[in-house]
This record gives sequence, C-alpha cells and structure tokens, in this order.
Amino acid sequence: MLDKTKVSRSATALLVAYAISLPVAQLQQTNANEKQQNISAEKHSKTDKKTPKPKHTHKPKPKKTAKPLKTETSKPIVKASRSRSSFVEPKVNANVARNQAFAKSYMAKKYGWTGDQVGCLINLWTRESGWRETAHNPSSGAHGIPQSLPGSKMASIGADWYSNPETQIKWGLKYIDGRYGSPCEAMSFWYGHNWY
Repeated sequence: MLDKTKVSRSATALLVAYAISLPVAQLQQTNANEKQQNISAEKHSKTDKKTPKPKHTHKPKPKKTAKPLKTETSKPIVKASRSRSSFVEPKVNANVARNQAFAKSYMAKKYGWTGDQVGCLINLWTRESGWRETAHNPSSGAHGIPQSLPGSKMASIGADWYSNPETQIKWGLKYIDGRYGSPCEAMSFWYGHNWY
C-alpha cells in the first residue's frame, strides 16, 4: 500500500515544479513573439514612405525690442524688457565704471582698503551721487561723487575739483579716512543718519 504522506509530498513537489516551469515557458514564448514582431515592424517601416510634415502657416509675432533711455551724459542705456525670457541687464554708465575702477585702485594703494571696504564705498557713493562727478544738490550745495559740503572743500586736492572725478575721489577717501577710519564705518554711520 502507498504511503499517503509520501504521495502527498511528491504530488506537491510536482505541482510546484510545474507551476514554476509554466510561467518561465510562457515568458520565453512571449519574448520570442515580441522579437518576431519587432523584426517584422522594422521591415515594414523601411519600406513605408515617410509623409512630409505639414508646414506651419502661423507666423510668430516679433518680440518687442528694448528702447534706449537718455541719461545725463546723453548716452543711451538699455531699458529692461517686460518679457521674462528676454531680460536685458541695464548697461552701467562708462563714467561710473571708470570712476569706481579708479577708486578701487587708489584706495588699495593709498589706504590698503580692499574687499568689503570697496563694496562699502561703492554702496555709499552710489546712494550719495550715483558715482557722477556732476551730481549737485542745489538745496545744500553738496557736490560731486562724495557730495562734499560745500563742494569747494575739494579744492584742497585740486583746482579742478568741480569736474574731475579723480580729484573728488581722492578728497572723498581722505575725508572718510580722517572722519570714520574706513568706508564700512562711514557706511554704517550713513545707515543711522542718511548722511555721512
């Protein structure tokens, strides 16, 4: 007589083996079918004529261009466009860039001020005069890049104080050194009083 436990175990093992082999066999057959379909599709795509894409009749609208603005020096600067994708950084006035470069070089050589001190000076004089040697406050009489009050004080550096940016910068740096000790100290005072 057969032992039911042995038969049951053997039958279970046989069923498990069959269940495992069935999906593997099906998977192998599916893969073979897919490969055949891919080969067939490639043959047909090579013989198919490509249809041309329709041409677009819609023409895009032209983008608005930036309009120049007139400044005191009559040199145009570019106004930023309203479109986010075509933002144009405004150009820095050539005189401003030249004045800042001179100040940076002179203050490093004469006073040893670099790095943060340069940033403080640029910030300070941007607020005071926009780095314009022609800046003049008619109500107070302050004049030039450092807004010397009165402007004639700058004559101690040069007779051309009224229009020479280098004379004004030299005087302004000497003033900052004597009164505050550094551009950052002058800027700190400016924040508290709105003047220096």
